[in-house]
Amino acid sequence: MAASEGSATRRDSITIAIGTPLDEADRALVLAALEYCGGVRKRAAAMLGISPKTLYNRLVAYRDRADKT
Repeated sequence: MAASEGSATRRDSITIAIGTPLDEADRALVLAALEYCGGVRKRAAAMLGISPKTLYNRLVAYRDRADKT
């Protein structure tokens, strides 16, 4: 998507610092892919090389962890 195609811009890369715990890096990558795909879980899952069900399970786990804090 070119900047001229709409007001929204997509990030096509993220930065994860060395030493970031794997679960945090995984969460950042999953959420960035979901954002990049405009919230289309099936596309984000394909981009990540995981099934849509696995993506759904990770999103539920992220939500559950956020609810506990």
